[in-house]
Amino acid sequence: MKMRVYYSDGVFRGGLMDMAGYSALKFRMWHGRPQPGCREFLMDISGHGKPVYEGCWYLIRQSFTPNIEGPSGDDFDHNSHAYHLTSVEVEAWFVKHDLKPPPDVIELARRFDGEFPDDDTPPKETPPIKPMLSEALLEVWEMLEGKALTARQLGDLVRGKPISEDTIRKRIAAIRRTGLTVVWKSTRGYYRLDSPPPDLRESR
Repeated sequence: MKMRVYYSDGVFRGGLMDMAGYSALKFRMWHGRPQPGCREFLMDISGHGKPVYEGCWYLIRQSFTPNIEGPSGDDFDHNSHAYHLTSVEVEAWFVKHDLKPPPDVIELARRFDGEFPDDDTPPKETPPIKPMLSEALLEVWEMLEGKALTARQLGDLVRGKPISEDTIRKRIAAIRRTGLTVVWKSTRGYYRLDSPPPDLRESR
């Protein structure tokens, strides 16, 4: 199964990872705590027993609700993603999941960019979780950024021909099942808890 590869800034610059070529028998892997909508694990592609290097670390976020396209053996999942991490970000990932970083990770992170950070230097954050949503759900999610909209308004704004309020409500329910929060306010409609409209943000 293939998935898009993002960098730690969350930007996709082209490139796919084919998970069929990687297994725990050949490569080191660590499983983190489940995240909203996906399971998460870290992978070192340098191979068992081989020295690690900058660029050998990938964070895999495998969706609980895959959106598969293509035939078996050449299938692509729109809802799963891989992230290319630096050694410093990898060390932060271990700390975040209450796991002890391997010594080679610590050593590589200390040599990152030729600088040894002070002991009290906080590690970099790992990239924010991207919503694991289908294109239809992601469209609704993005329309609610900084806005409050009713089901009817959302139905009128979708690409193509308008869809029913009932379909919108089903899409909102599907978004909520991934762990993302969409709030309903009777006088305004739906809005995102992480990105409410300005007036509701001020009243929180």
